[in-house]
Amino acid sequence: MQVPLEIILLGGCVLRVGDAPALTPGSARLQALVGQLALAPGGALSRQAVADALWPDAPDAQARNSLRQLLHQLRQAWQDHDQWMTIDDRRLAFMPDRVRVDVLAFEAAIAQAQTTWQARDRAAARAALERAAAAYQGPLLPACADDWVIARRERLQRAAVQAIGLLARLDEEARDIPAAIATAERVLAVDPVNEEGYLRL
Repeated sequence: MQVPLEIILLGGCVLRVGDAPALTPGSARLQALVGQLALAPGGALSRQAVADALWPDAPDAQARNSLRQLLHQLRQAWQDHDQWMTIDDRRLAFMPDRVRVDVLAFEAAIAQAQTTWQARDRAAARAALERAAAAYQGPLLPACADDWVIARRERLQRAAVQAIGLLARLDEEARDIPAAIATAERVLAVDPVNEEGYLRL
């Protein structure tokens, strides 16, 4: 049975397969490539879409050449990539049935928390919130400054603050004050300037 590839994008960029040593793609540009593909619908994008996103101000020919060089770096850094990726003349793709992405797990947990909270199922909502809080280990691809990364990073951080803040509220309601304090402190670790977090703490 194929061991899944875990792609960690929250708090850094790490590729992990079972108990094997983890791989950290070196350059910020290489990390942006991994993140872009991992978060694409279906895990696939055309080469042109990737080139346009990574080098938006470059002429097409230059962007495509830069992408070829970047893919060469990827092959050098990650020699087993073809077990989990498809790279051809038209598209780049992760094999979705062989890959787990922490961001997608986080977003799925957030969506489930919202659904179960609206259904007034506090136990299920809490379990989903705890999964979301566990998945969020830091900002999305902190080494990358691409526009698409920054926009999604901010959305994920807001969702994490709301989820962890709601867990603190549930701890308060349960009169578990030590847990509520620890959870409120986690909000401030995610967003150190969060005024509501300071008020709750």
